[in-house]
Amino acid sequence: MENKLMTLEKLRRYKVWLQRMGCSRGFGVQSPSAYSFVRYVINEHYPYYAYEELLGEYPEISVITRRKAEFLFRLSNFLQYEYCYMGGDSESCFSTYISYGCRKTIIRSFNVGMNAPDAALYILSQKDVDLNDFSDFIDCLPDNSVIFINGLLKEERTKAVWNIMMQHKRISFSFDMYYCGVAFMNPKTPKQNFKINF
Repeated sequence: MENKLMTLEKLRRYKVWLQRMGCSRGFGVQSPSAYSFVRYVINEHYPYYAYEELLGEYPEISVITRRKAEFLFRLSNFLQYEYCYMGGDSESCFSTYISYGCRKTIIRSFNVGMNAPDAALYILSQKDVDLNDFSDFIDCLPDNSVIFINGLLKEERTKAVWNIMMQHKRISFSFDMYYCGVAFMNPKTPKQNFKINF
């Protein structure tokens, strides 16, 4: 039975990959900074220095969770932010991967009413967000903050969170990677939304 479930999961992953095949490796991304982010952060396949050690630390996590965790490793390495705020529903391995990606990052629990003085990385899931207040929450974040949404298209509520974020005036670049999404709040860049094969 377990092998059957694993086979079904693989088939589902292949189906998603095939549906988004034209969105691979930065095809169709015109912005140089967005293209660079897609090529060297989202779709980087080089085995980073800590992947093997992290694999030993978390041998039992699913393929998709590992891919998201490795993306967060690369994202924290790319951003080099001092703070990362994590929602209560985040995967347990995410904080370790983020810490390995940027040793100076201080990881704190996410609280909707908090005030962040500097740009930070926010790791959220649909359970961490109140749909009625999410737009106000984005308004309160500092410029150059980055929001990572876990579980993008698996649940209707997560899609609703993502749609609010994509339409928000302060979100510049957003990358829909099916299993998750990331959005940048850079006031100097025009609004662009991308679907990426992750």
